[in-house]
Amino acid sequence: MEIIEQKRKYNLYTYSYHEDEQDLCYLEMRALFGFDTPSSILVSDVFIDPSRSPFIKERIEVICEGISFGNLVEQVKKLSILKKPSRYNIFKIATSAKNKKLALKRGGSLSGE
Repeated sequence: MEIIEQKRKYNLYTYSYHEDEQDLCYLEMRALFGFDTPSSILVSDVFIDPSRSPFIKERIEVICEGISFGNLVEQVKKLSILKKPSRYNIFKIATSAKNKKLALKRGGSLSGE
């Protein structure tokens, strides 16, 4: 199976705002990313530190993609990031069925839920 490490990385940003702040949040999205969206998730190749915004709750860097959870597990096992000490311990995986979490344990073993 071919590993698909992203050459062009992109980020998922999660947004949260009160309905009274919607216009201000959309203004910020347009200023930072060049567009706005009614979704609470924004995808962009622009890097923004979430601490710069009262509306951005999280930034997730996408490092690989797959067609199934099993496919992603196999790709994560082969990532070069696992071969060197790193601050990464948890990989978040979003699927169309539901969100799953993939935990990397010391020694390179993986477990998923």
